[in-house]
Amino acid sequence: MVEATFVLNLVETVGILVGVAIAIMEIRKGREERGNQFSLEFVRYTSSQEFWEHWISFLSNSDFSTYEEWSEKYGPYSNPEAAKHWYTITWYYNTLGLRLLNGHIDLEDVVGYVEPYGLLLVWERSFPIFEKWKERYNNPKAFEGFEFLVNEIKKTYPNITLISNPQRQRLMQ
Repeated sequence: MVEATFVLNLVETVGILVGVAIAIMEIRKGREERGNQFSLEFVRYTSSQEFWEHWISFLSNSDFSTYEEWSEKYGPYSNPEAAKHWYTITWYYNTLGLRLLNGHIDLEDVVGYVEPYGLLLVWERSFPIFEKWKERYNNPKAFEGFEFLVNEIKKTYPNITLISNPQRQRLMQ
């Protein structure tokens, strides 16, 4: 009788453990599938005309040195169309950075989605806005993902350098 109870308890325990193992495997599989779907959507978006319209418009509307100057020329109240482009691009990069920071993607994936030089260019142009934004809204974690992504790219690809603003101005003329 004791042996039968022991065997039943053992079978019950093994059944529970197998069920837990299957549940864990299904959760991992679901995460992987969601990650793959997310990656596919990011690749589709960065290949789209919409993305490049935002990106090019932001860079062509980046004649500013301070947050105040940006706000007057391209901010959401003075120029909603230009602001839309800025928000779209910076939040896209911020989301990529947050996914990297949280371990959902790796840096090689990011470099597969975006050109590091272009990302650093957007960071450089947006830096005065980010700094003032953090101060103004008392949110030191604002754009944390974008900043993390930039730091990782600079660490991994130290030879990527941006040409200075005067050099860029001459090239664009």
